[in-house]
Amino acid sequence: MRGRVFTLEWKEEACIISGDNRALPGNVGKTAIELWCRSKSGHSVLLLIHGLNPYIEISDPKTNSNSTSPSLSLESISEDWRVVGTPLLLGNKLYEGEERPHWRVFVKDTTIVRKLRSELSTQGWDVTSSDILLVHRLLMDCDLGPHISFSGEVLWANERAPKEITRLEDADSASERIKQLGGAGLYPVDLIMSCDVSDLRRIEPFPTPFVTFSYDLETSVKHNTILCAAAVIDRSGQRTIHEFKGSEKEIMEGLTRLVREEDPDFITGYNIDNFDLPRTLERSEENSNSFSEQSSM
Repeated sequence: MRGRVFTLEWKEEACIISGDNRALPGNVGKTAIELWCRSKSGHSVLLLIHGLNPYIEISDPKTNSNSTSPSLSLESISEDWRVVGTPLLLGNKLYEGEERPHWRVFVKDTTIVRKLRSELSTQGWDVTSSDILLVHRLLMDCDLGPHISFSGEVLWANERAPKEITRLEDADSASERIKQLGGAGLYPVDLIMSCDVSDLRRIEPFPTPFVTFSYDLETSVKHNTILCAAAVIDRSGQRTIHEFKGSEKEIMEGLTRLVREEDPDFITGYNIDNFDLPRTLERSEENSNSFSEQSSM
């Protein structure tokens, strides 16, 4: 049953902020696409999308529009451990002004596309559609824009998730389930869901209630240390100001805690790429006594 009255499924509208992909565990030849979104109702959402594997397209330069088979071996491609299944005939497509048969080759993992592309080119194939990020491929192949509707299985909901969704109490089991579906575990978002590509739809744009974190550091010219910091959280137009004083470690821990609690979509500030962000990283490394502490900061 789907709607806003069930416990383990959900349907909503959202704006895509960022995306990536991860191979499912066990070398099964499937890939999950991660979509970080902000929902229309203001919740942060991580979608694990299934049903679209990375692929490249190949053609034999010795063929033409009347050719029924290539002069190069498709069988050797099918036997390659990096390839999933048999190359799929797409029919004739235009390449450098001439039509010729093309085949789609599905690949187990995006990390091996570049080497496979190089080897196929060496064998004599013309290789295309091999340099497109999988998340961009999702948008193009499914004709999606930044604003989408989605539905699927709820894998985890935190305290800020929609109230209609029943919370899952066993975090360890939820984390394991997310990993089985290709995720990294419990993400610091309000809602984690699993969807199929068929569960996504393009919708009309809407004003998205983004959350923005803007911050500034004041530092010592002599010692490079952080003296104090200030941050502004803008949550759909509602702004709150946060000041951080004390030891350098306390300041950075306070900033980190604020980011985790507020879960911003964007981090902004004046010249932060060239100063604040690298200085924050530099000082966190200086203050960290262990790898785990450095990671948390």
